Amino acid sequence: MSKTYGLPSASWQLGKSGYNDVQLFLTKKIQLDPVILANIIDAKVLKMARRGKQNQQLDEQIAVLLYASSIWIPPNPPNLKINVDISYTNTYTRMGLGLILRNSNGIFLNAGTKSDYAASSEEAECKGILYATQWGTEKGVTHLELEFDCKGAVDYLMGKPSNLSWRSSNILDEVALAGQLYEHLHISFCKRIGNSAAHLLAHHANLSSLLPDSFDFALDWLLPQLKLDLLLCNSFDS
Repeated sequence: MSKTYGLPSASWQLGKSGYNDVQLFLTKKIQLDPVILANIIDAKVLKMARRGKQNQQLDEQIAVLLYASSIWIPPNPPNLKINVDISYTNTYTRMGLGLILRNSNGIFLNAGTKSDYAASSEEAECKGILYATQWGTEKGVTHLELEFDCKGAVDYLMGKPSNLSWRSSNILDEVALAGQLYEHLHISFCKRIGNSAAHLLAHHANLSSLLPDSFDFALDWLLPQLKLDLLLCNSFDS
């Protein structure tokens, strides 16, 4: 028995084993946004179709899907991935910054928080990106995928048109310089829901301290999100 799923410009046959994998995930007792579920199913269908049929159009569909995905996607080995996010209120209140380092199996390696001042939320995002780039080298990372949910910053770093302030642009120029210390550095955009772990860390940053915090193990309040991210990325890869 097989199921037929319609995709843009193509129709693919999904075998019984693949269909059962999808069904198994959908029957798990966990509340997920329908958009996330749709992305997972589309990803699985495209991946299984790719096993039996290679073509440029299919590769492009997968690339677009991964870029727009709402779930956390693990890095390609031997890369490690840092997700970074900020919590910003106003110019006169210290912002919170959170970042997390994971490997290609989705396993937690390290996390950190920091506080600082910024003139705008945009500047705060860029300061977070700079700190994450520097933090990765401090942790001995050589092959890095850096991911965050500030689209304007990604565009600027990729040489695309952006409307960033001169202050933010100057900070990102420092990011480009710091990135030269890596053997491999890939920067990408993700939606906020795919950046949830870093977002949680940013909200738990100690705003009364000038010193950064580093965690070699996942704290209790972070574990549920890590388990959810791992469940989603395992479902994508299975």
